[in-house]
Amino acid sequence: MRTLLCVVLALLLLQGCLDTNKAPQQESAATTVTTEPPSAPRVKKDRPPREMPLTPSKLARSLGITPVTAENYPYIDGSTAALPLVQGIYRRMFTTAMFGKNKDVYLGLPQEVSKTVAAYERLIADEVDVIFVPDPSDDVKQLAVDAGVELEYIPIGADALVFITSGKNPVNAVTLEQLVNIYSDRTVTNWADLGGNDGQLIALIRNKDSGSHGQMENLVLRGKPVHSDFVEHNPRPVVFDMIRMLHEVDGYDRTVEKEAENNYTLGYTVFYYLRQQMREQERHYGARRMPFSLKTLALDGVMPTPETIASKEYKLAIGCFAVIRKDEPAGSPARKMVEWLVSDDGQRVVLEAGLGALKPIANPPAMRRP
Repeated sequence: MRTLLCVVLALLLLQGCLDTNKAPQQESAATTVTTEPPSAPRVKKDRPPREMPLTPSKLARSLGITPVTAENYPYIDGSTAALPLVQGIYRRMFTTAMFGKNKDVYLGLPQEVSKTVAAYERLIADEVDVIFVPDPSDDVKQLAVDAGVELEYIPIGADALVFITSGKNPVNAVTLEQLVNIYSDRTVTNWADLGGNDGQLIALIRNKDSGSHGQMENLVLRGKPVHSDFVEHNPRPVVFDMIRMLHEVDGYDRTVEKEAENNYTLGYTVFYYLRQQMREQERHYGARRMPFSLKTLALDGVMPTPETIASKEYKLAIGCFAVIRKDEPAGSPARKMVEWLVSDDGQRVVLEAGLGALKPIANPPAMRRP
């Protein structure tokens, strides 16, 4: 009997232990909260591999951009005029290669950009993280809409659309109305109509997908079409390159017949790109041997200058923007870089790249080119 009692007591104790072990499991199951998984970060399009052969600078590290494996450094693109800015940013984000006489060489320095519209297309396709470009044309805006992509525009600099002609041309000014008459209505085809000599006014245009032509449509034509003569009968074809436009405007009077010496071309470009090229020419050839003989025309009585562009007194002032996708993550290297560009330190890089600053800054850099 005593043995049977002991067995019963042992079984009761064992059952109690088993029930005790089950209690936490039941309580845990009762208090478990099911949550939605965190939203996944945007999966970016496959990017071509690249090497970053230099060491990140102190500035890059302070911004959280430490591309030891090239993964954190933003993929950057832009307009032709923005190449010096793309290169200037690269120089600030890395230390130089210290190889004796080559200590100022920045290995991997970007050497080209895709140009305005192509850069927008690459950003919309998620092939790059940030682009430096002027205001978008209506066609570019529609590309983003069609792709379902929202773009974010952050002003980082100032520029302007300017009209240029030969330095030998006595005409010094044009009005907005006259430009419409030249490029859309075709009611002005002689320089005498602008107060010059009796001679053919040969107006050149850029290709439709260029940044400068986008500004032409936005600011000058404002919805009016370019006249069909520019494609069908223009003595000069559409100009597909920024530097080529300068050569075409400057060189026409050197190749025309003697009896057509009062014929001059009219073209357009952006102010700071023209300024960069003229300084480069002076640096290479000297002020007395300049191969270019170009001048910028006043518009409605106002000459484009850094001051009139910054104040918007010059009517064709435009912005230079850093453009990113709206879904670019907060705190990403691309966003940090753009935030730095609008600081005084970043604006110095903008100035050094030959663009206009957003506002006066302390200790602006001395111009590196003569």
